[in-house]
Order: sequence, then C-alpha cells, then structure tokens
Amino acid sequence: YPKESTFDYDSFKLNMPVIDSLSLMVPSHKKDREGNPSQVRVKSVIRNLNGTLWIDHPTNKSGLKDYPYYPFFKSEDDSYVYYNDPDIQNGTYSDSLFYYEVYPFTFDSLNQFTTEGIQFKGKLVSGGILPEIEHPISVQDDYSLGFVNKSPDDGYSIYQGKGLFMNDIKLSNKGLKGSGTLKYLTST
Repeated sequence: YPKESTFDYDSFKLNMPVIDSLSLMVPSHKKDREGNPSQVRVKSVIRNLNGTLWIDHPTNKSGLKDYPYYPFFKSEDDSYVYYNDPDIQNGTYSDSLFYYEVYPFTFDSLNQFTTEGIQFKGKLVSGGILPEIEHPISVQDDYSLGFVNKSPDDGYSIYQGKGLFMNDIKLSNKGLKGSGTLKYLTST
C-alpha cells in the first residue's frame, strides 16, 4: 500500500519511497474442490517500508521471455511487524516497545513463491522481556509472521537480568510464548 510512487519505464520498475504496509497472500495448507491450494491472507503486515518493485527485465516489457526471478521487490531500509492488535494478548504489546524489526530484504519470484519459502531476517525487540533476538520470521501455522526459537544452552536473561529462561520461544499472533524452564531468585 504505497502512498507515493513513480513508474520508470526504461528500467521497468515502480519506485515507492513511502509504503504504509506490505500485505501477503499465500497458498493455504488446505486444498479447494479441484485440489488446488486456496489463497490465505497473512495476518501480519510489514509496515513503514520503502523500496522498488521490479516488474520484469527491462528488455522484456512484452513478457515474451520467462525470467523467473521477476517480479521482485527490494526494500531499502528497516521496516516493522507489530503485535499490538487487540486480538493478540488483549493488545498488551505496545508498538513502541514490542516489535520485530525487519532488515532490508529482496523478495523475488513474486509470481511463484511458496508459503514455506517466505522468510525475513531481523530481530525481535520485546520491551525488556527478553534481550533482542536475531532470528528470521516466517509464516506460522496461524498465518501470522513469527518464529520458533530455542534459547542458548545458558538460557536467556529475562526482565533485564531478573530471571533466566531456557528452552523454546514462539512468536506469532498468539503472542510471545515460552515453553521450558524459568528461574527467578530461588524459584524454578
């Protein structure tokens, strides 16, 4: 959803310096009556982007050749996924404190990608719950962007050193969930 854009015919690209959000439709895990996967909207959006959409190779404006890498989108700066929707843990995650920062990326083969192949590199900023976690996000079972990550062997320091968490951490539209061991003072 760009707010401003310009088309460069010679390069056959769309320059988008201000993009409100990027929303994706992906093949569903379920099949329709004909046995084809239906399309499902990913429940998370990537916000505050800018970049370029390369429509096709500049010498292939008529589309006579097949360049499978095209169309592709290249973002220029960091962008963000927020988890502040009221349906996610009653809207507890403030977008100024809790978010996933998506590093600049290139999303190629837009006409033929798979749900499993979608991945964006970046880091989780969790408002002091955990340290910043660099781990790619991908489409989760609930069709939101998130990840499943295992803590280091010595665990994650939580709440700015007040405790220690060890084992699995999951991020999705269900919120930030942990399954494992939590140590705080003399309690486990």
